[in-house]
Amino acid sequence: MPVLFVRILVNMILGGRASGETSTQSVPMAHFRILLVLDDSSNSPLSIELNSVGLVTTTGLTRMHVISRNWTHSAGTTRVLAEQDVHFIPGHALPTVDTVLNLLVGNKRHHYMLHASGSGCRYWTKVVLQDLIRAGYMAPGSDSIVATIKDEIAKANPQILMLADAEGTFF
Repeated sequence: MPVLFVRILVNMILGGRASGETSTQSVPMAHFRILLVLDDSSNSPLSIELNSVGLVTTTGLTRMHVISRNWTHSAGTTRVLAEQDVHFIPGHALPTVDTVLNLLVGNKRHHYMLHASGSGCRYWTKVVLQDLIRAGYMAPGSDSIVATIKDEIAKANPQILMLADAEGTFF
């Protein structure tokens, strides 16, 4: 099935602590993830969610969570901080879900360890976009949207913890 475009979705989650903070109380953080949009003809588009999800909190290991769903804003989900569509190069064949997943697994994007701070989903999202750029599906510079989204969230939501650009490790 062809992927029509990529949607960067950022939700507010509870879970982080500011640098040097000793309190065990969680603070709101921004969590970045990717949706591969397959059908955008309704209010709840069919998509494949790609998410770098914590697997072992003590080691920072994650797994690439892949799930098919009709995505919609709902009162039961965490607050959406940003939603931005990133399109493929016009006139080129659209990649299929299988092509994208094979690209990510081939580049070991499913083997990821978060930064020691517990952050790294933003970096993971940027790297996945860079993979799509290198594969020729997206225009060079398309990955800059991640930094733009981060800056817009930080400006509009100063209460949201935005850790420095923490780079996890692919293995």
